Amino acid sequence: MQDQSERATAVGAGVPTRAPAGGKYFTMGALTVGHSIKHWYQQGFWVLLPHIKQAMELSPIQAGLIITVRQVVSGVADIPTGVAADIIQRRVVLILGAALTALGVGFLLVGLAPAYGVVLVAVGLTGLAPGLWHPPAVGILSRTYPTQRGLALSLHRMGGSLGDSVAPIVVGAMLGFLMWRHVFLVQVVPALLLAVLLVWTLRGLTARSVRRIAVGAYLQGARGLLTNRVVLATALLGGMRALGHTALLTFLVLYLKETLKFSDVSVGFHISLLTLLGVGASPGMGLLSDRIGRRPVIVVGFMAIGLLVLALIWAGAGWTLTLVLAALGIFLYSMQPIIMASGMDAIGSGTEATAAGLLFATSTAFSASSPVIAGWLVQEFGIRAAFLYVGSIMLAAAVLSMVMPLRNREAAPETTTGLPR
Repeated sequence: MQDQSERATAVGAGVPTRAPAGGKYFTMGALTVGHSIKHWYQQGFWVLLPHIKQAMELSPIQAGLIITVRQVVSGVADIPTGVAADIIQRRVVLILGAALTALGVGFLLVGLAPAYGVVLVAVGLTGLAPGLWHPPAVGILSRTYPTQRGLALSLHRMGGSLGDSVAPIVVGAMLGFLMWRHVFLVQVVPALLLAVLLVWTLRGLTARSVRRIAVGAYLQGARGLLTNRVVLATALLGGMRALGHTALLTFLVLYLKETLKFSDVSVGFHISLLTLLGVGASPGMGLLSDRIGRRPVIVVGFMAIGLLVLALIWAGAGWTLTLVLAALGIFLYSMQPIIMASGMDAIGSGTEATAAGLLFATSTAFSASSPVIAGWLVQEFGIRAAFLYVGSIMLAAAVLSMVMPLRNREAAPETTTGLPR
């Protein structure tokens, strides 16, 4: 019987052989820039959330539901997008362009929304963006850089972190002279133009043997993902990370704006701290995980996030808060690509985008209800209960990551750290 790697290879969807002008590193650069643009829109939204809540007189649970809708739509899109990206690779760039288009149209509808229900529909449309972007982008990078997967995915994450770092500050400044609805509307045309530019830039991206894909063989390889212990373990850890991450961002912005009474610029600055140091830390941690193994980096990362989030309970509004958020920024966004790389290490060629879709869908499934759960905790026990909730999840994930399988046994030699890879 063929093993999973052999089955996936039989599909014929392998390594790209004709990249856009500039070679394969140009492809990495273009995807990194595109990821930065996508995250600009996603992260800027957090600074606008308190204004939506105030203007529409929403409860904490209703505010959390906005993020839940975004997460649910993203999760629903993840797996079919991954399957499509593996089977019809010649059209994968159109999927990437559609991700940025969804952001532009979604922002247009939020800016014009007359009622809360319309906001939910519009935000759901923006939720398509991560679901359409991540599976094909991760699949391309994993196929193109199989021996540098941790670094490639971490550089891709670095691009997202750049957008995450700049957008909150700029959006916060824009709120100083524009109404919140206008801030949404002025970002519509750039998103649509950038979608067209991305498709044009990557128009030469093709893959070997696309016309010879055997769908039956592909499905065999894809089914193997559901019994792969490493893939399932990384899906669980990724889900726990997303569970805490989504709740943290939802209620951190409300804590800064409503409890600490920070200005929009100050809120934007402090949210940007969550990614600023991660811009440099993410590729460094990815490279480290390539060299010493994923497990030590994942364990330390989860532990640091958990302890730093708990520290927010006592940090107050001064420099302590600023330092805690800056330190949190080293780890918060750097963990996801390393967890993803661990799962991608365990699969064969041909199902990379499907595996990415499965991992992202699991993360989204875990995180979808988290803002509502945290909203109930905030409503019953106060805003700091959200930090206790998130910190506890991250510490539990640290413990689980010490014992769960994160590499296939035959490819898991001991490392100098003393921990299995």
